[in-house]
Amino acid sequence: MNFLEKNALYIKHQNPDALKADRKLLEEKSANHKVLLAKHFDKKKEANEILNALLDIASEEEIVKNRQGIKIPDMSKVTAGVPVKKKSKHQSRKH
Repeated sequence: MNFLEKNALYIKHQNPDALKADRKLLEEKSANHKVLLAKHFDKKKEANEILNALLDIASEEEIVKNRQGIKIPDMSKVTAGVPVKKKSKHQSRKH
């Protein structure tokens, strides 16, 4: 897999909620991988580093299958990190 293909998969599959599942898969594939041995304080960064390592040793199908059953948050109600407010029916309209 070349850099562009790996990067596209990395961007597509970034999901901090998959950290535990991805860590488990990496432990099965490479128990002594340096990412597993490192101390992490930022869970998002750890999830991304584990995903990056997985993309070197596991197929996209393996990663997706391993993540089945993970609840993914509904991001449709969030815009740029700020919840979207719906207008009330009672708000005055400008004419």
